[in-house]
Amino acid sequence: REPSGDLFPQIQINNVNGSGRILLGTNREAGVFNMGQKTIEITNNLTYLYNKHKFTLGTHNELYNIDYGFINSYNGRIDYNSIDDFFANKPARIRATYNLNDNSRDYNFNHPSAQFNIFLTSLYLQDDWSITKNLKVSPGIRIDYPILPNLPQTDTNLFLNNYTSNYGTTYTHTQISDIENKFFGRPMVSPRFGFNWDIKNDKKYIVRGGSGIFTGRIPFAWIGYAFYNNGTTYGSFDIKNKPTHIPTDPTQFSSFNASMGQISRTEVDLVDNNFKMPQVWRSSLATDLNIGGYKLTLEGIFTKTIQDVMFQQLNLKDSVHYADYDVNHQQPIYYTGKNDNDYTSIFLLTNTNKGYRYSLTAQLKKDYDFGLTTMVAYNFGKSFDISNGVRNSYESNWQLNQSLSPNNPQLAFSNFDIRHRIVSSAAYKLEWSKTNKTTFSLFFTSQSGSPFTWVNGSNKVTNNGQQIDLAFICNDPTKFSSVENWNLWNDYISNDPYLNSRRGQFTERNGARTPWNTQLDLRMIHDIKVKKHNLQITLDVVNLTNLINPKWGWQYFVSNTQNQSSYLGLSQTTDSNGNTTFTFTKPTTTPYSIDKLSSRWQSQLGLRWTF
Repeated sequence: REPSGDLFPQIQINNVNGSGRILLGTNREAGVFNMGQKTIEITNNLTYLYNKHKFTLGTHNELYNIDYGFINSYNGRIDYNSIDDFFANKPARIRATYNLNDNSRDYNFNHPSAQFNIFLTSLYLQDDWSITKNLKVSPGIRIDYPILPNLPQTDTNLFLNNYTSNYGTTYTHTQISDIENKFFGRPMVSPRFGFNWDIKNDKKYIVRGGSGIFTGRIPFAWIGYAFYNNGTTYGSFDIKNKPTHIPTDPTQFSSFNASMGQISRTEVDLVDNNFKMPQVWRSSLATDLNIGGYKLTLEGIFTKTIQDVMFQQLNLKDSVHYADYDVNHQQPIYYTGKNDNDYTSIFLLTNTNKGYRYSLTAQLKKDYDFGLTTMVAYNFGKSFDISNGVRNSYESNWQLNQSLSPNNPQLAFSNFDIRHRIVSSAAYKLEWSKTNKTTFSLFFTSQSGSPFTWVNGSNKVTNNGQQIDLAFICNDPTKFSSVENWNLWNDYISNDPYLNSRRGQFTERNGARTPWNTQLDLRMIHDIKVKKHNLQITLDVVNLTNLINPKWGWQYFVSNTQNQSSYLGLSQTTDSNGNTTFTFTKPTTTPYSIDKLSSRWQSQLGLRWTF
């Protein structure tokens, strides 16, 4: 991410042709980006056979030395609400982060903001026990032990006050100190059990499955942020709706902030004292039936979250009000400022036990004597979580996790919710001679569209641009600025099945979906055997569907810039009596995009010589 040319603030112009945006200047994540990682992996397994048992005792260890040299918005960023505001020099928001000691690029680039080690050690034991010829069981246990030798040190002034998270838990002085200094360093035990039962010992009727606990990982960038945003190394400013521009030289940020009469505030990122790596309990049950040359597989998998990740903003006061249309008080609006004005935000990485997913799969295979091989499979599944955890920073993970109550998010569909998926393939082999053969293969996939979220875009929940708000689908004509505007809105939501189903309710995270993505691919392989050598010629046609018909094979998606969000174009104003009036501006584009490359057919010719 080495910038070309001189550094310049990132300029972002919003609301271009509806929900689009224009980006100019140096990417705010490229001004200072110097990452380095050294990894050592040590694995050793000992296998011991005893009667009908096969014991495996092993250890796997990963040792990381990480330099996390990254400063978000080191070059500054300027946001405009429209192209007109850009030409009129009316920025809506200007922001930057700067080193309080030396903000030159050379110093920041060569002195990474976070330098730390992480050790992931594990010990496991498994027994593959053949109870009978047709019944095998595999009990086992694994112990994972994450270690962070040097813990991040946070500004001690932070612990002079108590903070209340916005879901009802008060952190005392002592508990806050524990949160940022004592995580990891605890064993995580994962027992598991599997079995395979060949009912008649002829591989025609097999039942298999298992259940166990499995431990996952987190991006180590999240640990880096706890070192980086410690409250003492960096300052920042966040100025809204003032006709001014930040300097293009980052070394002037500190004096510029002082000239604007702003306090040098900073973000603090904390890790809960009891924070653990993600862990799930997963169970599966399947059967394989081989009848008349057909192989039918039926499988079900259920996964329950034991602990997953969740991000919270502890610097929001628990003083809220609700919009007049929110009769069930689902969307709290925070309006009384911060718990501590010395900090812009105080984010917490913690755990949640909410979340689950399941999938059901049916698959049928058949191999024919005349060279044809076929397969068709159908999968149905749903996945629910609290936070997708798809961003690198605490702020982004919290800000872009669409929720009615940002510090108490409810279960919603995951970004990775598949729903329906059909997969099929067919391959036919022609042997022209002993030295020449050709294989034709077709691969077909059809899947439910990608999930996305309809959002308001007004950032009214926190009133500071930090949180993306779920949209309220108003069904009251009297709440609109005019009868004509209500008719425009009513017609729009009537033609969208999801929005129409949410009348009088808020939208849900990932509740909407793009159209289905369907694609057919072709692969042809011709092999020519020359003595002990083999010449292989291949032709691949990707998205043959689009070659057959230019309106087929389109691949739909919603950009992840705002965590797969699409803006409704519904604005609102509130008078002194708390009465809300909606105004709808019909979007000029669809809420989803078409992948310009993947939606076109492509071909590739290959040549391989093996000897």
